[in-house]
Amino acid sequence: MDPVMIDRVDGARIARAARIVDDAGVVAMLDGWRGDDGRGVGGRPRFISDRVMLTLMVVLATEGKPLHVTAARDIICHRATDGALDRLGLPGRGDADYTSRMAQSRWYDRAWSAIHRILDPIDLYPEMRYRRRYTKDEYAELVAARDPELVAVRRTRLTQMTNALVMASVHRMPTSVREKWNGDVVVDATPIPAARLGTSKRSSRVSSEPDAGWYTRRDDHDGGDGTEGKVFWAYEATLVAAMMPDGAPHPIIGIALDKPGHQPHMRARDALAHITADADMPKGNLVGDMLYHPNGKPETWQIPMRRAGYTLVGDLPINTRGVTANYAGAVQVGGAWHCPAMPTHLLAAGDDHRAGIIDDDQFAERIEARTAFALRVKERLPGGGAKYMCPARGSGATVSCPLVKGSGKIGRQRVKIFDSQVPEAADRGRCCTNASSVTIPVEEGAKFAQQGPSWRTPEWKKAYQPPRATIESRNAILKKGSGAGLGDTTRRMIRGFTAAAMFVALGAVAVNAALITKFLGRGGGADGAPVPPPPNSGRGRDIDHAAAANAPPAAAA
Repeated sequence: MDPVMIDRVDGARIARAARIVDDAGVVAMLDGWRGDDGRGVGGRPRFISDRVMLTLMVVLATEGKPLHVTAARDIICHRATDGALDRLGLPGRGDADYTSRMAQSRWYDRAWSAIHRILDPIDLYPEMRYRRRYTKDEYAELVAARDPELVAVRRTRLTQMTNALVMASVHRMPTSVREKWNGDVVVDATPIPAARLGTSKRSSRVSSEPDAGWYTRRDDHDGGDGTEGKVFWAYEATLVAAMMPDGAPHPIIGIALDKPGHQPHMRARDALAHITADADMPKGNLVGDMLYHPNGKPETWQIPMRRAGYTLVGDLPINTRGVTANYAGAVQVGGAWHCPAMPTHLLAAGDDHRAGIIDDDQFAERIEARTAFALRVKERLPGGGAKYMCPARGSGATVSCPLVKGSGKIGRQRVKIFDSQVPEAADRGRCCTNASSVTIPVEEGAKFAQQGPSWRTPEWKKAYQPPRATIESRNAILKKGSGAGLGDTTRRMIRGFTAAAMFVALGAVAVNAALITKFLGRGGGADGAPVPPPPNSGRGRDIDHAAAANAPPAAAA
C-alpha cells in the first residue's frame, strides 16, 4: 500500500528544479562527452534520463534532504503528484506500479544506474570501485596506472558541469540585481568530511574513500570555522562567492574539489575559470585569506589573477609587514608602493607593532600616515601591471617634494618632504626622475603587491573583512545541518571523489536558492532596489517553502 506522504512534491517544485538543470545545459554536456568517449546513448530509452535524475537531486538538495538514491526513488514512488510525474515524463500513478516491493526495487535500480551514468563521463578515477577497502598495495597499483591526461580532461569536465549548475542557480536572482555586480569576489577552501576511517599507517588497507586526505588546520587560514585543532579525513572544497551590492545576497558562483592542501591555488583558479574566461564578466577585488595572498606562488596565483583583471586584497603575516620589495626607487611596504622618502618610522610600523614598541592606536596612526606617501595608480595595464604616479605630482598630490617643482603650493594639505629625506642623485630611481609616471610590471613584488586600498587602513578593512565574513558564512551554511548539511557524511551515501564534487555543487545550488528565495520574499529585485532583511530573521532552509513535517499535504498539481 502506498503510504500517506505529507511532504508531496508537486509539479511546480519539479519545474523549478528542472529549470536549473535546463539553464545549466548539463544534459547536452553529458551527451557530448559520451560521444567524445565513444559511448553513444544507443539501446532503449532510459526510464530515468539524465535530466530527470539531476532534477530529482536538485529537488532533494533544495529541500535540505539527504542526497540518497533511496530518497530520489521515494520521490518517484511515493512523494510525486501526478502533475510532478507528468513533468518528469513518467506515467501517472494509475498507469504504472510504483508501490509494490518489486516495483520500488526496480525504481531504485533505475535511479542508481542513472546517477552513475551521469558520473561516468566526469569521473577522474574510473578504475575505482567502492564496495570494499583496497589494500595499500592494490591502491598503489591503481594510482600508478592512472592516465594523467584522462584525469586532466575529466577534471575539466567536472569543473565545467558543476559550475554550470551553480551559475544556473545564481540566475534565479533578477537580472536587474545581477547587473549591479562590480565583479568583487571572495575565495576560500573548506573541508568536507569524507569516510569516517582515513588511511592510517597502522592499517594494511586504505580508506573507503582513498582519494580524500587528512585535513589539519593551517596557520595561514584566518577564519573561524570550528575546525581548529581537529584532524579528520576529508576532501577540500574551494568556494568562490560574489559580493553583490546594496543588500542583495552574496551567492556562491564557483566551486572546485581536491585533497586538503593539494594545489589550492590551482583549484581556486578552476573555481573561477568560467568567470575569467568570460570577457563580459566584471572583474573587481579578489579577496582571500593568507593561504592565497601572500602565500600563493606568484606564477601560480597572484600574477595569473592580476592578468585576468582582478585586484588582489589580502592580509599579511606578522613577519612580512616591513619592506618587501624595491623597484625603480619605489619601496613596497604593506603590499603598496611608496615614495622612497617615506620616514623610517612609518616604514617600520609593522615591525615596531610586532615588537611591542608601539600599541594598536599608534600602529593605526602610522598606517594612516603612510597613505600620503603611497604611489597612486594612474593606469592599470592589460598584462596586470600598472602605471604609478609620484605622490607629489598631479592634482591629487599628497606630499610636497623638493624634486617636484610646484608641489608645495600654499593652501594644499600636503605632507612636506625635507631635503634630508630625498635620496641622493645617484640613488634616485625612475619614480623620482620620471615627470609623469613609472610602470611597475606585474612580476615585480608580485607576492605581496596589493593594488587596492592600503593595507590595514579603514578602506582596506571595508574591502577585506565583509567578504571574509561572507565566505565563512557560506562555508557554514554548506556544511551545517540547518543548511545544505554536507558536513554530515550520512547525508550523501555515494562514495568517491566525483560524487563528492557533485554533492558540493548541489549543496551550493541549495545555498544559493535559499538565499535568493529569501531575498525575493522580502521584495528584493521587484524594482531593482534590494530590501534589507528584517531584524532577527531566521535563515530559511527550503527554497520552495515546503510544508512543515506535520502540516497537511499540499493540493496535488
